[in-house]
Amino acid sequence: MKTVEQLEVELLLLKQKITEQYAVLDDLKSAKGDLLLKISNAKQVAQRDAARRERNALNSARRKARRIANQYGIKWEDNSYYENDEYCLWLYFPQPEWLEGDDPLEDGHYANNWDETLWLVEFYAKHHPEHPDHDQREYLEIAPHC
Repeated sequence: MKTVEQLEVELLLLKQKITEQYAVLDDLKSAKGDLLLKISNAKQVAQRDAARRERNALNSARRKARRIANQYGIKWEDNSYYENDEYCLWLYFPQPEWLEGDDPLEDGHYANNWDETLWLVEFYAKHHPEHPDHDQREYLEIAPHC
């Protein structure tokens, strides 16, 4: 059987171990907080980068579509609108004035984003007699984005 003094020493040692464990727990909590902050910052950076890449791709498609449209005299009607404070792109592509005969695209003369706009501009540009890919032009019933 242990004496009271031995039990008191054991109790003191256990209290020291508990104090040490609380210190380790506090360190872990602090490290967890640091990691959560780093994760949050990394997510914000990733979201900003993704938004920037999306804007860059959108601007690239818009610039390319406008450049080709100006080069080959392709025009569109901007029927864009706002719905619930959100901008909705809606561009209509009539048959270009220089294109003689039937329209090579029966349906799907509209675009809801700049990638679709670029597709339509490139499609009609190939029908221009001065386009380098004029011999590879297509005749479609409907645009692929419809």
